[in-house]
Amino acid sequence: MVLENTLDVYFNTYRYQMFFFDILMKKSDKTKEKILTELSIPYSSFSRAYDCNSAKTKNIMEKLSNYFNIKLLKKEDYIRYKEVFKDAIYSFYYCNEDIDELLASINGIIEENNYLFPLFELTKLLLLLTRYKISRIRNLEIDDEIAWLRRYESMFIGTDLEYFYRYLIIVGSDKKYQLEYDESSDIDDEYGLLFYAYMINSYFNEDYESVICYYIELKHPLLKYQNLKRYSYASIFYLSALNNLGRFKKCAAEARLNLISTKYSNAADTFEATLVIYMLACLGLSQYEYVLDKYYELNSYRKKLLPHALIAARKLNKLDIYNNLINDDTDNVTIVKAIRGFYEDKELHNNIYLKKQPINIATRKIMLRKS
Repeated sequence: MVLENTLDVYFNTYRYQMFFFDILMKKSDKTKEKILTELSIPYSSFSRAYDCNSAKTKNIMEKLSNYFNIKLLKKEDYIRYKEVFKDAIYSFYYCNEDIDELLASINGIIEENNYLFPLFELTKLLLLLTRYKISRIRNLEIDDEIAWLRRYESMFIGTDLEYFYRYLIIVGSDKKYQLEYDESSDIDDEYGLLFYAYMINSYFNEDYESVICYYIELKHPLLKYQNLKRYSYASIFYLSALNNLGRFKKCAAEARLNLISTKYSNAADTFEATLVIYMLACLGLSQYEYVLDKYYELNSYRKKLLPHALIAARKLNKLDIYNNLINDDTDNVTIVKAIRGFYEDKELHNNIYLKKQPINIATRKIMLRKS
């Protein structure tokens, strides 16, 4: 990824410092005009400073920095910031989970309290996503941080960071985002991140057909840059979408291939997630005996496969096995309780009950059908 000079525009011009202070003035209790008057800064001089790297502009920056208690950057900060920034973006893109030291460096830069701290808040939030590959960003409970960062949007638009900022906003929003394009469109997504973001957004808005379309588009750029980890995470959303659309045969076939490719890799979490999806597809194909056999065969994955085994036992009307399986739920798992409620309480044997439970669409459909 070409990120070597991304920070140059922030260091070598006053334009983004101006954006930063303009935002602070808008957030202030006082009007911009009143603040500029107090600092003896003519409004016309402030407006010209956006595109002027003069001594007069520098003087304006110094006055505003003192007024808002913001530290000025030093030349020696550039190399350190550049290195941390580059490491953060690469770690995010390639889903590096060993980020504690990097996060500490970023937090240190943020605490230095200069006009670049919104940039490092962005990289911090992006890095946190690497620990929540398959769950939604809102699970991080950082909605407030995203809302705060949106105030500084003008510092990202028109720069290399706009790409990453858009990713964060799309993934972190409950609002449905749709990328409008056709075969003749020239979508500038060399690294596949925007397609990935739209895919996740579509998944959590239950637009599974779009999930499949975005997955097809992101495959090439992710594989081109050998981003196999993010590609494997994308496949989880894709396979889940197939199941939720009822395309169990296709899901089972592709999940089986993925299981073979990930079994001997270091992607243990991806293997487990794919196995769960594969077993659900097998339930969708009415392969209930097979699901039960695999539950007992794959001992290390029993906790994850217990819901599937319970459904399979009920479908086969093997109540003795069902009752024995209940004893395997030593952790009192929420989804297991939901499944038991459905099968053991006639008043709860309906879709209205299931929709209120942490059970996906595919599982609900399988549970509700007669065979």
